[in-house]
Amino acid sequence: MVHEILLETYQKSPNKLALITRNRKFTYEDIYKNAMKISELLRKRNIPIGSHIGLYFNNTTEFIFSFFGILISKMVVVPIPIFSKQVEIETIAENCDIHSIIALEPPKSIKRPVISWGDIESYEPSEVGYDHDTKSDLENSLALLLTTSGSTSAPKIVMLSHKNIISSAIAHQNSVNFSPADVFMVTMPINFISTITTQILVCILSETAIVLEPLPLIPRSIFNIIEQNRINCISMVPTTLNFLLDISRSKKIVLSNIHTCVVSGAPLSNDLFQEAKNLLPNADILQTYGMTEASPRISIMDRGDDELSCGKVVKDVEVVIRDSASNPLPTNMVGDIYVKGPNVMLGYYKNPRLTATIIQNNWLMTEDIGKFDMWGNLRIVGRKKNIILVGGMNVYPEEIEDILNGIITVDLAVVVGVPDKVLGEVPAALIKPKRGMQLQERFISSILANHLSTYKIPRQLLMVKDIPLTPNGKVDRIKSKDLLKSILNCN
Repeated sequence: MVHEILLETYQKSPNKLALITRNRKFTYEDIYKNAMKISELLRKRNIPIGSHIGLYFNNTTEFIFSFFGILISKMVVVPIPIFSKQVEIETIAENCDIHSIIALEPPKSIKRPVISWGDIESYEPSEVGYDHDTKSDLENSLALLLTTSGSTSAPKIVMLSHKNIISSAIAHQNSVNFSPADVFMVTMPINFISTITTQILVCILSETAIVLEPLPLIPRSIFNIIEQNRINCISMVPTTLNFLLDISRSKKIVLSNIHTCVVSGAPLSNDLFQEAKNLLPNADILQTYGMTEASPRISIMDRGDDELSCGKVVKDVEVVIRDSASNPLPTNMVGDIYVKGPNVMLGYYKNPRLTATIIQNNWLMTEDIGKFDMWGNLRIVGRKKNIILVGGMNVYPEEIEDILNGIITVDLAVVVGVPDKVLGEVPAALIKPKRGMQLQERFISSILANHLSTYKIPRQLLMVKDIPLTPNGKVDRIKSKDLLKSILNCN
């Protein structure tokens, strides 16, 4: 069980420094006692075992305390992104069947019971011991629900078991080999599976101290935080790395104390990889490959690798490259990437039909295209998915399109990704108005702003007479992207 990771570290090193914030430090005993307090409060409120509990926190210690408290209570954690709009929170709560939400500050007008942090702080726990129920069948029980699709389109909600999460954390730690002497900084949102599994849980496994700062992080402040806390391990998306490099160039700063920098969330360009070696002269810069459906770790570069790739497949995970007929392909042949192992999700919540399309004979179809090189390193060639990666954040165009197509003056809309120097990609929209109707860009922008997180809002809203369609009447995304590029180039 996931919470056994905390229990074992607490029993072994209760007084070891575990969490560092701007104003306070916490030991493993502090985490354990807070988790137990939350667990007892949940039981006192007669919340049934197996209930889905939402967590609405920024990158704070309260998220970690609550995460373990929920799991100890044999309930299911549902992280809610802290920058979600009201409609997004309500939709996540509805789609994930959330019973109650724990929050530092309760979301406004939410139609679910809310346990505020004030409720938890004022609660006086009894001296109740931990129920050590570690039956093997519980390893496969549901631990985490993660939304990976748009909040207003048909949801894709990943179900991860205790076994999924533990296997991914152990596999990642076997690769990075953090130690009790290390200090790790979290720069990514705490609701990410990568943050939960390969950062928080890995650090607890290895007794590595975690530095937590609320988001958004000002890139310039990261240098100060690293120096003040003597951080030597860090994980970030390429966008954050790029911001740090910009400051490094102008201020001639290097981070010589960092020995490990894990990069995930989006592809790392070779230029950025080479430049990062100047910023991090003593660090192994390790690109990874993963997906929420794989808990997330699939592969990671070896320490000492000077050539950029997605690295070797992690322990206990299998990856095969297949052709269009599902036949395995040899080294250096490009094909569809399939993954198998204890990290592969239970499936999509309440969607067995979609699950059956992506998991076949225990193999997870990633919808990514890649190959293995002669050294056994996985290399991603492209993506079949429509996902737009905005600074490492997944944006699903269907979500934005659902809102645009719901506007009375819009006949049809398509959203595609366009290159961006800072964020890698940003969404842009082609919009066809209904006959005789006029489209007001300011009006459309205001509707999008009311329904979507800022990073999801298209940077360009382009009005067109027609949107390219396939022979069977579906939107042709490839031709739409070409059309958008041609319009932007003309402008």
